[in-house]
Amino acid sequence: MIAQGTEGNYKIRFEPTAKLQTDADIPFTITVTDSRLQPLTSAKVHMTCRLADDTSTEVRAEGRMVTAGAYVAKPRFPKAGTWDVRVEVTWNDKMSSRTIQYNVTD
Repeated sequence: MIAQGTEGNYKIRFEPTAKLQTDADIPFTITVTDSRLQPLTSAKVHMTCRLADDTSTEVRAEGRMVTAGAYVAKPRFPKAGTWDVRVEVTWNDKMSSRTIQYNVTD
C-alpha cells in the first residue's frame, strides 16, 4: 500500500491561454504526463494562486480534464501583481506539484 502524498514524478506543464488580467476567469492549459511520458487521465488537478507580496491573498481553481492528459483551470485574480501559481496533481495516491510566477495586470 502506498502512503498518501508519495511523490508521483509527474511532468506538469501549464500556461495561461488568455491575457493575464484582474476580474476575469483566466483559462490555464495544464498538461500532465507520468514518468513514461504517457498522458495522465482522471487525475485530481488543483491550482492555488498566491499574491507574492501578500500571501494572505489566495485564489483556488480546480482543473477539469478536456482530453487525455490535458486539463483546464480558470482562476480569477482579484488584484494586479506578481502571483505564485502552483499546480498540484494527485493520481493513485501519488502527488507532484509545480510553481511558476506570473505577472497579472489590471
